[in-house]
Amino acid sequence: MTRLKQVVVTRPGGNDTALVFDAIDARDYKEVNSYIQSKKPEIEQVMFVKDYGASPKGMMAGGEFCGNATRSLGYYLLKGKNGTIDVSVSGAKAPLSVTVKDKSARTQIPIINDGGSVIFLNDTDSLVRLEGITHLVLEPGSEDARKITATFEVEKQKLMARRLLEKHDLMEQPAAGVMALSRHQDVLKLLPYVYVKAVDTFYAETACGSGSVAVGLVLAKKRGSSVHDIEIQQPSGQFLTVNVDYKDGSFETASIEGKVEILYEGPV
Repeated sequence: MTRLKQVVVTRPGGNDTALVFDAIDARDYKEVNSYIQSKKPEIEQVMFVKDYGASPKGMMAGGEFCGNATRSLGYYLLKGKNGTIDVSVSGAKAPLSVTVKDKSARTQIPIINDGGSVIFLNDTDSLVRLEGITHLVLEPGSEDARKITATFEVEKQKLMARRLLEKHDLMEQPAAGVMALSRHQDVLKLLPYVYVKAVDTFYAETACGSGSVAVGLVLAKKRGSSVHDIEIQQPSGQFLTVNVDYKDGSFETASIEGKVEILYEGPV
């Protein structure tokens, strides 16, 4: 593997992400993704940046959408300073705006406006389709959520999450996740597991932006109204704030916001 010259490692509320600015052929994304994660196991995902400059484009290794990588890219391009920038990213049909304010980055999430993109399987379990990824959301009262969160052994959690993806025929999706929720002293906590088919990765993520928005979409549809400033604690201990605009049975917009840190910049 050739030495990579420009790699930026970010921590967008957890979920350590590598942004690769070297010119990499898309056919080599999987190999480079594996290489970086072998050198830095704490990195959960890799975004490849093209056309760095006027029209930046960020491509995830598996072609999926990732809200935290999108926030990271915008934050880095703005050098952490207050402002707004539009970026094109994989899994989103149109460019997304990233706004940085006081070391926090907010981005739109590409949602499917049709309210039918959220399917209630029962009182506590829902399937949520976003552009580029599908999530199974398990609310605190869910039997499966209780089972997953009852054990602190990651491998047991992963096995249960994987079986749920198989049960709901989600393993053939480009990307899919299990979002297990619990509530402790009025704090809503998320335990996210995400599978990406193209690079065959299955992570217990330390934060998940699209999964947090999926939770917000479920809450909005159940309430029949918009939800604002929903704070969801990630496994990292940090919070992501979710906003969803919902009207007349349709989703209009959705966004996530949270802190971003630059951990490293240089060669790998």
